[in-house]
Amino acid sequence: MPDDDWRFGFRLPPFRLPEFFPDDFEVVLPVPGRFRGRPVGTRWVLAVALLVDLVDALLVLTVVGPALLARSFVVFVISLAVAGAVGLVAVWELVAVLIGYQALTLVPSVTVLVVVRARYTDVDA
Repeated sequence: MPDDDWRFGFRLPPFRLPEFFPDDFEVVLPVPGRFRGRPVGTRWVLAVALLVDLVDALLVLTVVGPALLARSFVVFVISLAVAGAVGLVAVWELVAVLIGYQALTLVPSVTVLVVVRARYTDVDA
C-alpha cells in the first residue's frame, strides 16, 4: 500500500491541548469529617444528599432507556462517596433498573444512607 494514498489516512500537525485544570485539582465529594483541614458537618453533607436525591427523582421521571442505568450507576458511586461502606447498599438501584422496576429508584437512597451513616457510625456532626 503506497504512503501517498489519501483515502486511508491523514496526518495532523503536532499540537498540544491547553491545560484546563491546575495540577493539584481534584474532585472531592463531601463526606463528614475533615475537608482540606476544615471540618465538614453532617448537616452540609445531608443538604448535598437531599439535592442529589431531588435531581435523581426528576431524572427517574424524565429519563428512559440506557441513560437510566447510567443515572443509577452515578447514584451508586455518589452513595459510596458520601456514605462510605454503607453506600454499598445503593446497588439495589442498579438491580431495580436492570429488572425493570425503575419506579423503585424514586426512594431518596443517598439521603437515607447519609442519615444511617451519621446515626450509626462515629462521624462528627
